[in-house]
Amino acid sequence: MWTMRLRSEDLAASNLGDASDASRREPSGRDTGLSVPCSGAVRLRNSGLSSREVGGEVVVLDLENSRYLTVSGSGVLLFELLHEEHDRDELVAALVATFEVDEDTARRDVDSFISDLSDTGLLSR
Repeated sequence: MWTMRLRSEDLAASNLGDASDASRREPSGRDTGLSVPCSGAVRLRNSGLSSREVGGEVVVLDLENSRYLTVSGSGVLLFELLHEEHDRDELVAALVATFEVDEDTARRDVDSFISDLSDTGLLSR
């Protein structure tokens, strides 16, 4: 079993100086998915983002919206790929090849992840 999660925290509402408080925060738990499959090529925005891999997750600082996000599981691979432009089929193929998951599952996961990135304003327009 593998998981993919995009978690967001508002920097203005966070007490970043207290690590014990941050570790108790619950993920948002929302799963927006897409009402229609993503089409065309997508990529992360070029400005206002800083990211670093830490302990198998990617921590993203969104300077434009004053928040940080964490990406885990197969989302790490997708996030790294999206530093350059890729279409849905390329992302699905990468998940299938890397995680040996069936294509339908990979397609649903890519659509959900792209939707989450879009909802949080991380994709280039």
